[in-house]
Amino acid sequence: MLIILEQSTLPYDVVAPPYPPPTRDVGVALLLESGGPPAGTAGISVRRYAGVTRDRAASALVADLAAATPGDGATLLADPGLGPLPRIGGHPHRVAPSGLGCVAPWWLLAQEPVPGTTRVLAAHDPGSNELCVTTIGITRPEGGLGCP
Repeated sequence: MLIILEQSTLPYDVVAPPYPPPTRDVGVALLLESGGPPAGTAGISVRRYAGVTRDRAASALVADLAAATPGDGATLLADPGLGPLPRIGGHPHRVAPSGLGCVAPWWLLAQEPVPGTTRVLAAHDPGSNELCVTTIGITRPEGGLGCP
């Protein structure tokens, strides 16, 4: 099980954070199962790119999708730091609302877990200039994937 949490109230002062702090408490849980990916999906893969500035993030994401994503049709779920995005190849996309912090793309995943599909989650951290991309094949949504 993977649990991603973000809290809006911190027990310390945050001075000039490199990214907008979350505006609400939010969490998403994802149950990972053994047995391999469903037919036609990507399983799970994680890619991290260092040195990607905000102005290069969208083009780096386009290059990643072209090289690492199986076929057209995988839905891109992006954090608001990457949006707005143009349509990238045959990949439909959604950009998360602001205020969710690092949970943003995972929160989108919890909104529409469609079995037998592939989702690509992307986030850019302007503080470290890193682009992180996770490709995940969805097997089944029974009981939901998250708790937004």
